[in-house]
Amino acid sequence: MNFNGGINGGITNGEDIVINTMLKPIASIMQEQYSYHTESNSIQKLKINGRHDATIINRVVPVINAVLSIAIYDLLLQQRLNGAD
Repeated sequence: MNFNGGINGGITNGEDIVINTMLKPIASIMQEQYSYHTESNSIQKLKINGRHDATIINRVVPVINAVLSIAIYDLLLQQRLNGAD
């Protein structure tokens, strides 16, 4: 079986590049902060209880795609600057 994710010896072979990603749980900021409350249209103190931040779940896929795109483009530029085609 091929577990290289579309890359053999550092060279893409035309297959999809497969990347597995793991994240550690995101810690909330336990410090009291000021936040805008939309229902009352005012600034209020906010204190988070617990150590969780579920908002990263919706954002993690586009963030990882963006980071990978930058990394792949950076490698492409390095290859072109070094004169390798």
